Amino acid sequence: MGSTNQSPLDRFSWLQGSAALAESIDNALSHGRIESTLTLFIFDFDRTLTNGFTRPGSGGGGVRGGQKTIEALKRIRDASNARAFVLTAREPRPMVVEQLRASLRHAQAALGEAFDCGDDISVTSWKSIKIAEAGDLFSCGYNKHVGINYIASQRKRLSAGPGKEQSTVVHFYDDCIANAHAVAAYFSQDEFHSADTKIISHFWDPFHEEFIERTMMPAHSVTADLSYQQMYVSLLSDFRVPESEIERRIGVYNQHIAHQSMSRDVKPGATSAGAANRGERQIQPGKIDVSKIHFVLPPPPRSGKRK
Repeated sequence: MGSTNQSPLDRFSWLQGSAALAESIDNALSHGRIESTLTLFIFDFDRTLTNGFTRPGSGGGGVRGGQKTIEALKRIRDASNARAFVLTAREPRPMVVEQLRASLRHAQAALGEAFDCGDDISVTSWKSIKIAEAGDLFSCGYNKHVGINYIASQRKRLSAGPGKEQSTVVHFYDDCIANAHAVAAYFSQDEFHSADTKIISHFWDPFHEEFIERTMMPAHSVTADLSYQQMYVSLLSDFRVPESEIERRIGVYNQHIAHQSMSRDVKPGATSAGAANRGERQIQPGKIDVSKIHFVLPPPPRSGKRK
């Protein structure tokens, strides 16, 4: 059995393009078969598995990456050594999990076969954080590092059986740089290094799909979930996004949002339906005061104690 040890930088993965998720899943499944590891895939929901505002004619049933993503998720379902889960940043309430169920049955029905929606919804407290769950569906607010820890620890125990230990690789995917970075940074702490567990956080960057492939609609306003902002430059650098590309993309988003703000159809500072559903905080274009923006994501612990 191969080793799952890794350096902290190996926990940061930058993906781009509509086919990137499917390719990443297939690579992980192949590696899992070779190394005989348990492979857990944990996905953010909004604009990671879903396509947000889909452009007319882009297809894919509201699923980001379309049929390629759908088929890759089915391969996880069919694998004997892999499982897939949804972990949303929405509030940990039964109604939120029920909304996820409804999405998988209707708007994103093509994803429904990939996840067990469960029979009963429960809310538990784990490490002082509330987590709502049903089957493969979880919500824990912006405490995603806790949610991932919870899912991984529970599934490892159930899969390995009594008295057995199995090497585990966890792949987490998010479209928001702040979420992806918080997870990677948290699990890079010495306290969480484990010889039998490897955690990789993937930032699935939507820029290419929004402005090059044009299969997704770009943001209409600046929110804390918009990855290309000056306050996130160091986070993007950790995911090895080139500095010149970071600055270029910040400029593209600023220009796009300024244009939308001047449009008759979009008032400056207006909250889109998608942003409202995700609880995003609106920031006026051109009036970003980083000192007044308070991150809702927990920072990695600086001491040896869990928070």
